[in-house]
Amino acid sequence: MEAAFVVPMAWFCTGLLLAINFYVHNRVWYQAAAWEAVLAGNGREGQQEGAGPAALAGEKLEARLEEQIMPGELPGHWIREAGEGMEIRLTGQVFSLGSRKILEYEAAAEAQRVRPVSFLRKHRVLQMTAGIME
Repeated sequence: MEAAFVVPMAWFCTGLLLAINFYVHNRVWYQAAAWEAVLAGNGREGQQEGAGPAALAGEKLEARLEEQIMPGELPGHWIREAGEGMEIRLTGQVFSLGSRKILEYEAAAEAQRVRPVSFLRKHRVLQMTAGIME
């Protein structure tokens, strides 16, 4: 094979491998950040200090976004608090060629609030009702 073909292909493959590594790292990092923020907002911490769950999740998410060390722009994000749960979505890209986005990623996390006290009370009432009926 000709070196004029092999050398550019080797450089292209190396660049592609680096870009894919950045993509995978950022997608996993932001997925973990989304889950951490959702769980922090849905936890007991969200009811303290007068801050709502969405505000606490936003603080946690901002802290995690600042810790990102890989190159690339910070992703766009939104937090939606719906009823007894919360949803966080992050969208971003690793590289772009002009106006064309390359290697876009999306990370999302959604969780419902768990209220074990009310669940256990209902469960015990059902057990007592079933015991009485027997």
